[in-house]
Amino acid sequence: ESNSSRIVIIIPFATLHELDWQKHNSTGTKKDRATASIRYINSVVSSDSSWIVIQSMAEDKPAEEKHKSLANFNAINDMRVLECAKSRKEAGCKTMLISGDTNLRNIALSANVPALKFRSLWEMLCDRRYQRLSVDQWVQTIRGIESHKRKRTYSA
Repeated sequence: ESNSSRIVIIIPFATLHELDWQKHNSTGTKKDRATASIRYINSVVSSDSSWIVIQSMAEDKPAEEKHKSLANFNAINDMRVLECAKSRKEAGCKTMLISGDTNLRNIALSANVPALKFRSLWEMLCDRRYQRLSVDQWVQTIRGIESHKRKRTYSA
């Protein structure tokens, strides 16, 4: 199986940083979800899974340096996540940014990086009609969905 036909989830280093921050600085459900996410990522990566990859610190460092002048912690990390997606796309990977952050998805779309909300992706993954799609078909389908959403938003 070639790399171009394989779907791999890349977890940006900035995402791990944010999860750790939430684990130490949040309470209740937010803290519990951050802790559970950290444990899940560790269990998958520790099992030598080839479908989840963590971005290395070395790969993240240029993006961290590039955006360190931004005053807001969240803005810095958003840009680091975007840089991760852009670098994968520039390396020839078919890339899609998955985020619950609407503005980050908007920024990704402005940089020609397909972006989708996790819930929408999860619903598609659970739908048998989408389970047999190739990577190219996934990208094409999601671009169509996002384009339709933008048209609907602008016409409202």
